[in-house]
Amino acid sequence: MSEFKEFERGLWVVFDTSRPYCRLLPPCLMKFIEEVDGDAMVETQGQWSLVSLAALKIASEEEIAAGHRIDKVVPVYADVKFPYSVLTGEQVGAVMNVTHFGCDLGDDFPIENHISPNCKVRGG
Repeated sequence: MSEFKEFERGLWVVFDTSRPYCRLLPPCLMKFIEEVDGDAMVETQGQWSLVSLAALKIASEEEIAAGHRIDKVVPVYADVKFPYSVLTGEQVGAVMNVTHFGCDLGDDFPIENHISPNCKVRGG
C-alpha cells in the first residue's frame, strides 16, 4: 500500500489537521483534480493549486454540506495545582511593603528636589 492516500478525480478533499503543519492552513473545501509528481492538483473557488498530497484527506459528509473543513475544537482547562488561600492583614501588609519597595524608582516627593541645577533665578 502506498504511503499516500488514493484520491479519485472530483473527490472533495480538505487539509488534514492531524498533521501539525496543516493546522493553520485555510479550511477550504477543494476538489481533487489529479496527482502530479507526488503532489495534488486541486480546484477551489475556480482556481487550481498544487498542494502536497500528504496534506490532504477526504472531506466528510458534514464538511461537504458545510462547504469547509470542520475543525474539532478541544477545550483546554487550567490545571490548578495550588488552592486559593486567604491572606491575613499582616501578610497583605508584607506584600504591599515588598511591592512598594520594588516599585520605588527614587522619586522624592517634594518638587524642589527635581529642579535642574541649570535653572537661574531672575529678578528676585
